[in-house]
Amino acid sequence: MNRNRRLKLAALAAVVLLVAASAVAWRSVAAQPGDDPPAGRGEPGNPGREAAPALAAPVPGGPTFYSQRAIAFHPYASTMSWAFWDAELYNPGGTDLDAEASLSLPNGATITKLVAYYFDACGSRDVRVELRRDDSAGDLGDVLAWVQSSDNVNGYRYAEDSTIDFPVVDQQRYSYRAVALIPQGCDSNLSLNSIRIDYGFGVNLPLVRKNQ
Repeated sequence: MNRNRRLKLAALAAVVLLVAASAVAWRSVAAQPGDDPPAGRGEPGNPGREAAPALAAPVPGGPTFYSQRAIAFHPYASTMSWAFWDAELYNPGGTDLDAEASLSLPNGATITKLVAYYFDACGSRDVRVELRRDDSAGDLGDVLAWVQSSDNVNGYRYAEDSTIDFPVVDQQRYSYRAVALIPQGCDSNLSLNSIRIDYGFGVNLPLVRKNQ
């Protein structure tokens, strides 16, 4: 009698485990990401995603580079909506987004270029990226360079600006940041992928005189 009871209990436990495993598998297939945009680009990693076209060659510049993904950006105000499609920053809300990221640029370097990589399939609305410095002792600041996406490019592109105001990095007096301005109404059809800041250092060679 005890043996029969043990067999029945073992069979019941096996059924319970099978039902639980089936429920977990169903949830993993049926669950949808909560912030999946309605724009129709699909879920990151799925075959429906449009792949970024391979550039014929890397964007020229330098001689030294500082790169940063858009995942480092955060909204200026808590009332602004922001989200990431994979690692791309976009605006899912009903107001414009001002997102910012701190930069660690080497003191004394000379900035030569700002490059922004983006996805734009949102008609006449564009993403704008600015490179700024702020006075550490006050609220004064400057826009050193800015770039903007192009209208109706419908894909992954980049924009660059090599006209830099106040190009020499002065960490003693200023702090540096990048600002992404993304308008409302585009969802993931307008996003920032990453930024790149090119810089270099002046080379001062000592005067060498030949002994007479």
